[in-house]
Amino acid sequence: MNLNVKGKSKGAILSLTAAVLDLAVLIGWSIYAGVNAYFNPGTLICLILAIACSALYFASEKPQLDFLPLAAVLSGSLAFAFFGYISLPVWQDGISGFHMYGSRGSLESVIVLTAAFLIEIVVGIVCCFLRKKEA
Repeated sequence: MNLNVKGKSKGAILSLTAAVLDLAVLIGWSIYAGVNAYFNPGTLICLILAIACSALYFASEKPQLDFLPLAAVLSGSLAFAFFGYISLPVWQDGISGFHMYGSRGSLESVIVLTAAFLIEIVVGIVCCFLRKKEA
């Protein structure tokens, strides 16, 4: 296991970037979920799994673990799906202009978290197409 960034390929560095973005999304989502009582264990588990997959891919030198960026993207996407399902009442109330569905939280925070989720998913997808080792 090599934890040094120097000498790593672009794919490995982007994987570390994805892990940091996943951690930022996890912190932001945890604050949002804690304040507004929208906690979902599925989102938590999937984000932790995405962080672990990205970090392990960065640290590992084994070619058998080349599937980890894809696993990180899949678990991050599933976390986004869980978050999207839980935040539907906020979207509906925010777009309609009145509180018909009894949502908690603000539409602005949901938009920011949605953008953060999408950024971390795109970074993970790009990481899937980059090589771990330089040719």
